[in-house]
Amino acid sequence: MQHTTADTTAELTEQEYVPSYGSTDGEPPLVSVIIPVYNVEKFLDANLTSVTQQTYRRLEILVVDDGSPDNSGQIADDWATKDHRIRVIHQKNKGLSGARNTGLAQAKGDYILFVDSDDTIEPNLVRSCLAHMRRGRRNIVMYQFDTMSEDGTFVKSRYVHNRYSKRKVLTPEEAIRDQIAGKIGGYAWSFMAPTSIYRENNITFPEGRSMEDLARICQIFGGSDVVIRLPFVLYHYRLRANSIMGTASLAFFKEWKLATQDREAYVLSRFPQLRSYILKQKIEFLSTVDYESLLQTIVFRLNLDPESTRERKETVKALFNEGESDEFKAMQAEYLATKEAERAQRAEQRAAASKRRARQKAIRKAKAKKESLETLEKQVKRSALKNAEKSAIRRHNQHKRVQSVVKQAQSAVKQAQTAVEKAQKELEKATQARTVAQIRVAQKQAQEMEKR
Repeated sequence: MQHTTADTTAELTEQEYVPSYGSTDGEPPLVSVIIPVYNVEKFLDANLTSVTQQTYRRLEILVVDDGSPDNSGQIADDWATKDHRIRVIHQKNKGLSGARNTGLAQAKGDYILFVDSDDTIEPNLVRSCLAHMRRGRRNIVMYQFDTMSEDGTFVKSRYVHNRYSKRKVLTPEEAIRDQIAGKIGGYAWSFMAPTSIYRENNITFPEGRSMEDLARICQIFGGSDVVIRLPFVLYHYRLRANSIMGTASLAFFKEWKLATQDREAYVLSRFPQLRSYILKQKIEFLSTVDYESLLQTIVFRLNLDPESTRERKETVKALFNEGESDEFKAMQAEYLATKEAERAQRAEQRAAASKRRARQKAIRKAKAKKESLETLEKQVKRSALKNAEKSAIRRHNQHKRVQSVVKQAQSAVKQAQTAVEKAQKELEKATQARTVAQIRVAQKQAQEMEKR
């Protein structure tokens, strides 16, 4: 079979998962693979081969034999003797939901992976999903799938679920919105999820009904932290004429309605803002992903042209002829009324947002003006302070210069006083010397007179 796959993880051992994705007991995470089995003896060997050959080895493989009248139960028992990870549970027939619920109740793993017993999976499916899990986080990891016929031949398909090419990380509301809008399929086997989501939210599948995946998928999304969508094929879905998803009948349509009612009850209680999406899904059910499986089967069984979308849709319309019913018209009227109310609400929100923006603009303008005035005031204060500082400095410098002049004058006065004192002393000396000289002259004259 031709298919496109990718491996986003290196060759890691189980121990290398412990730091990020390990279970609470310190061991590598245990993954419970739940396989409901009923009348699949032709396909069970291929199924269990693909599961047991996973590159991640720490698995608990729960094979729930739902009272198969063929040899499926014995095949499962034979496998259990060869691989200790396989545990076979035999029960009376309860249907697919009952078998899945039994597996959920018996599961001991940290993560749950559902695999339908007539399908196969890529060897790196579990490893690729675990690479995006985190301890303490309730991450759901989804992947793409391709389709094959009963003999394993690749069959071209156009499922909306697979129409994306890049890894996506969605909030629970975004994932539910995409599911309601038909961008995500309602398949329990299209993702791996933490066991805690099922346990903490008491999630089981409605027994005695088909389309049980669709009835619970939004509730599973709602219990997560994020939904991660991987852009490559890890699952191979087998188209079978007698499978639940391959039953083209009015009963199938009624089951779809019951499933969407279950989905609606949950979504409206948890995410009431998605009401219009639910109504739109009801109105456009003939072209949404919930009918992609049925459309694919009709093309396969009636040998229609797979490229003719119009022909496929017209065939489904002919089978159900629901477009003109009173219920459909009432639903359409409710949808239009809801959309009108939403438009009015959006207009009100836009008006409120515009008013908010105007108020915020006025606040920003007033704040800017206030800040401008405060800046100007600060500038004036700074300028005045600088001027005052300069004036004080000038006065200080003038005072210093005056003090210097005074000191110089005082020094000159002292020098003058010293010079005067010195002159006085010299004058006194000169006076004394003149007096002595005069006395000597007088004495000399007196001596000369005495000689005469």
